[in-house]
Amino acid sequence: MGVKLRFSNCETKIDCTVHPNLTGIIPATFVECNAWIIPEGIKSADKNFNSPNSIDIVLAADALLEVVHHDKKTWPGNYPVLQHTELGWLISDKIPLVAPEYAPR
Repeated sequence: MGVKLRFSNCETKIDCTVHPNLTGIIPATFVECNAWIIPEGIKSADKNFNSPNSIDIVLAADALLEVVHHDKKTWPGNYPVLQHTELGWLISDKIPLVAPEYAPR
């Protein structure tokens, strides 16, 4: 199957296999990120990264290495890691995999 991807400055076609049940909803619950340090001008690869939603794309390791840049931003404390990619900035942090109301006690 071929899929066309469009970004702000380019368009590409990717041959892919679609696996609709590969992952669940991530993050499991809304992530409050107002206190996070995210510098001006950082354009996230996913503008709604902190809201529960399905995964848009899973990249194999060899494809991931093709899109990741060396530029990474980190801060001490409880702040996310920002990783620059061809798709925009990936914003990652430790988040719950299960919504709190469903977590084992």
